[in-house]
Amino acid sequence: MDISRTLPADVIRDQLVDAYARVAAEGMIHVDEQQRIARFNPSAERILGYAPSGVIGTPFLSLLHESNRADVFAAVADSEPQIANVTFRDSTGAPVPVRARCIAVAGPAGAKSWIVAFNTRRRIEEIEQLKTELVSTVSHELKTPLATIKAYTATLRANRSLYESHSQEFLEVVEHEADRLLRMIEDMLLVARVDAAQLLRKRVSADLAQILDEAIAQVPHDPVTHPIERRFESVRVCGDPDR
Repeated sequence: MDISRTLPADVIRDQLVDAYARVAAEGMIHVDEQQRIARFNPSAERILGYAPSGVIGTPFLSLLHESNRADVFAAVADSEPQIANVTFRDSTGAPVPVRARCIAVAGPAGAKSWIVAFNTRRRIEEIEQLKTELVSTVSHELKTPLATIKAYTATLRANRSLYESHSQEFLEVVEHEADRLLRMIEDMLLVARVDAAQLLRKRVSADLAQILDEAIAQVPHDPVTHPIERRFESVRVCGDPDR
C-alpha cells in the first residue's frame, strides 16, 4: 500500500525526519518556533549525555555553555545551512565544542523552526586528518607504478637494440604495473562506499616469494655484480600485495 496516499504530507515529512534523526551519526536537535527543543536524536544524546526525555520541551539556550559565542538562530529560511562553532554544555556541565550546521525551516504563517546538526570538533578533525592521510597515501602509491611504467617505456624508446631483445619482458612489466594502477584506482572509487581506514588496512594472504620476485624484477641491476637471492620457500604473509 502506498502510504503517501493515506497520510497527510506533513505527517510523512515528520516520520522521515524522525527516521533520519534516529540513524544519523551526527547529533541533531530540532528547535521549534519558541526556541524549545522538539527533537533530540540518539547521537546528540551520546555526544552531550542528556536523555531526550529530559531535554525535549526545554529552552535550547539551556544547552549552551556560558562560553558559547555562536548564534544558531541567525540562519535564515531561504539560505544554505550556516556553519557555526558552537559550545554546548554536557550533562556534567563541561563545555563541548562542536562544529554545527544550522538551518531555519519556514512553517505555517511564517513561523520558524531550526535544525541543528553537529559533531564534536575532535571528531571533525579526525575525519579531516583521515582524508588527508588517505589522499597522501594514495598519491604516493600511484607514483610507484607510474614511475615504473615511465622508466621502462623510456628505456625501450632510447635503446632500439634493447627493444629487440627485451621488449616482451619489459612490456610484461608495463602491463603488470598498469593492472596494479587500475586496481588502485578501483580502490579509490570505493571510498564512497567503504570506510577509508578499512581501505588503508586491506589484508589478504599473499605469497612472500612472489611479492619479492616482482619487486626485484622492477629494479634494474646486474645479477653478476649485484646478485640478489632469497633463502626461504612457501612463506605466506598477511597484507596488501599491491602496496
